[in-house]
Amino acid sequence: MFLIRFFVFIAFMVICMACPSVSYSAEAQSDSDLLAELLWPGVSNAPASKRPSVGIALAGGGARAFTHTGVLQEMKYENFPIDYVTGTSMGSVIGAYYAAGLPFEDLWNLGDRMLVLGIKKDFLNLGIIKLIFTGKMMQAPNIKNIIEEMFGDRNIEDLPKPFACIAVDVRTGERVVLRSGPVALAVRSSSNFPGFFEPIAYDQRYLIDGGVIENVPVGTVKAMGADWIIASVDNIVSDNMPENVYSVLMQVINVRGNILASESVKQADFVIDPPVGSISTVAFEKTMEAAFAGLAQTVRDMPAMKKAYMIKAIPMITATPIGN
Repeated sequence: MFLIRFFVFIAFMVICMACPSVSYSAEAQSDSDLLAELLWPGVSNAPASKRPSVGIALAGGGARAFTHTGVLQEMKYENFPIDYVTGTSMGSVIGAYYAAGLPFEDLWNLGDRMLVLGIKKDFLNLGIIKLIFTGKMMQAPNIKNIIEEMFGDRNIEDLPKPFACIAVDVRTGERVVLRSGPVALAVRSSSNFPGFFEPIAYDQRYLIDGGVIENVPVGTVKAMGADWIIASVDNIVSDNMPENVYSVLMQVINVRGNILASESVKQADFVIDPPVGSISTVAFEKTMEAAFAGLAQTVRDMPAMKKAYMIKAIPMITATPIGN
């Protein structure tokens, strides 16, 4: 057993030395990749209590947030542990879906389902005329129906993985962390676009989209107990000029969210940021494109992400007394 731990320690040191790629040769980097792959099963399969817990924070971003689908798919394929999940706005929808343990293949089709079931109708129907001429905000019946169909009567505290999402109390401006109660109501609150849709009544509060105040909920997943945190972001600032009132308002929120997120992301241990700035926040016909972009980026990032986590995990795993 001593020799095994000695080998693991030496391998760990090689990985640590090879991580700063600017300082080491391609051959050294390749050797460290091989060692990392050899050690990875022991790290990823370690009991949760014997390794650093992992949290993932999923950013908002409308259709662009479907990058998280590809991110989560690749992490599942590589058996990368995820112990805590947080999300904001559309990130809360995908995060809750994942935390609920719903069929993963359905997550890939979620964007198409949302499009077919009429999510755009809530933005493009005559309610906008009502908003302009009467000043009264719209309801979002299609979004409500879609989310309630997805989650049914599930409660957050009963999900297989600990989950939280972020909303804002429109009266006080307070950040509200939703960690209990109906999943559907919490997710609707977190993704409730401000200025268009009526605030959602929730436990004596009136809630709107959490992206206004915490678009990448890194601090929240840290507070839940995560020792090592991944931030999955989605190019919050678009490459395209907004084309309508909704797009302008969404872009204003995204720009503000980008400013706030830049500080939040600094708290993460690893950041996955796929290039999806060309996808509009309402281009739900392109959610599959966004998901594949997330998958491709995570494939590229996976070797570095494994090494970064192993540097944190191996000392804890090897320090565990034999037999425990």
